[in-house]
Amino acid sequence: MLLISFDTSPKLYFLVGVLAAFMMLAWEAWQHKKQAKPAYEAVFLLSAAFLLVFMRLPTVLYNQEINIDESQVISHALTLKQYPTYWESVDGTTIGPLNIYLLIVPTWFGLAFDYTAAHLLNICCQLGFLLFFFLSIRNFYGVQIARLALLPTLFFFAFTQESDFVHYSSEQLPILMLGACLWLFSKIYNAPQNNQFGVWYALGLVAGAVPFAKLQAVPLAGLMVLFAVIWLVVFSKKYLREKLTIGAVLLMAGLTFPLLVFGWALANNLFDDMLDFYIRGNLVYAGGRSFWQSMAAIPAFFSKIKGFQYYWLATLGLAVLAVVVSKKKWSKENGFLLIFACCQLFISVYAATKTGNDFGHYLLLCVVPLAFLNAWLLHQIGSFNLFTYLSIGALVVFGAFNLLKFNANNYPTTRQLPQTEVTKAIQKYGKVGEYLTVWGWACRYYVETQMPEGTAENHSERCIFDHPMRHDYRKRYLADLRRTRPVVFADAVGKNSTWVQNKATQGHESFPELKTFIAQHYTYAGTTDDVRIYVRNDRFAQPINTNK
Repeated sequence: MLLISFDTSPKLYFLVGVLAAFMMLAWEAWQHKKQAKPAYEAVFLLSAAFLLVFMRLPTVLYNQEINIDESQVISHALTLKQYPTYWESVDGTTIGPLNIYLLIVPTWFGLAFDYTAAHLLNICCQLGFLLFFFLSIRNFYGVQIARLALLPTLFFFAFTQESDFVHYSSEQLPILMLGACLWLFSKIYNAPQNNQFGVWYALGLVAGAVPFAKLQAVPLAGLMVLFAVIWLVVFSKKYLREKLTIGAVLLMAGLTFPLLVFGWALANNLFDDMLDFYIRGNLVYAGGRSFWQSMAAIPAFFSKIKGFQYYWLATLGLAVLAVVVSKKKWSKENGFLLIFACCQLFISVYAATKTGNDFGHYLLLCVVPLAFLNAWLLHQIGSFNLFTYLSIGALVVFGAFNLLKFNANNYPTTRQLPQTEVTKAIQKYGKVGEYLTVWGWACRYYVETQMPEGTAENHSERCIFDHPMRHDYRKRYLADLRRTRPVVFADAVGKNSTWVQNKATQGHESFPELKTFIAQHYTYAGTTDDVRIYVRNDRFAQPINTNK
């Protein structure tokens, strides 16, 4: 039994977190004039980790879907565990394969393919990013700035209850990888006269892997590599031969991961699928807005997600404070890093708005540049007296109290996977490990039944809506059905399906070849909670005996 209940005493639970945040800030203010010790750094980082995990425990114990993307990636992962060939058994559409394969890792430690494991993995990614960010800022500006700069992002991750920021989204792994890139860039910045071939190779390797986590994060990773190269060319005193050697190492590293993926795809006859459904398909998806439309959408997008407002407003507050109290002289290095921060912020905002879909979790791409800009501003403030600490503390209090919702915990403890009536109906004919296909967008049925998906896409909106590649998606969908012969086909178009709810125009009958295939090989078994269930003819004749 927990002494503090998330469900019955949310105010007390949240109060403990706020007090812990105040203690971290007060301790930092008391220690700021003292010489930094490794032991204190370790205590500080452990305290930060404890605060984040403690405040996010409710989501870990909430074994339900927070965002529809979670069911999508979990069902992909449980399919890959059984049939591990990506782009054949699974297509994550806008979600890169690394995001999905990562969800298999918790099962190595005895966890299931469920929402609890996904929410725990989300926290691990954020902890990893915070660690990389702390180490990066320590290299750029020293340990005092690193500790202070960590706090706004730590408190944002810890105190927000916004579903967009606490679920396992496709941005969590990319921001961890971008944090690693920032740390490697900081090591190059901190020692420009050393060759550091290993660091340059690692930077290229991680940046080269980012496209296979999230294509939207590629410009951010590329910009970090670009600024590292600019730093090498402009600020380094190396000979030309050394710079060319480092450039060759970086290029080779950047190509390593993509070439491995391309080689694997060619060996499995999936190279065309990768180009068509990951590259070309995402380019079609990303064509939602022009450049100027994306820029015009920024104010509305930023104001739409309340939880994120308090994060960027804290950055704005630091900027005002820096203007008021800063007495630092300008330097080339300061200007270089400010340009880097601004370019990163601009690129991240553009990437978040380009698709035309204002999904709040896209704003996680802006966390990396905003966190770095916070560090730059703190460095500009420079002199940390009682006034500056009180000002920073006021920003923290403002953010924390507005991020928290004291009336109730949004994520009541639910340790068991939900078993809906639709799930129970499917389980009369199909069992764990057997193929299931859901037409529409209701991927939670895969997770609830623990049945792998019979088509590479586990949602059908690309087969339903009219777009330049719909024929390609439909062709693959039918080929997958013929290959896997799922035991159950569920047409979820209706009230339980996201985006596609018109049975007359979006049901499986709207795809004539699919209608014929289902009519030939499946028997209608009834409608449960507005989901039509069709069972493969041989299994319909011999349903599972649920009394065993």
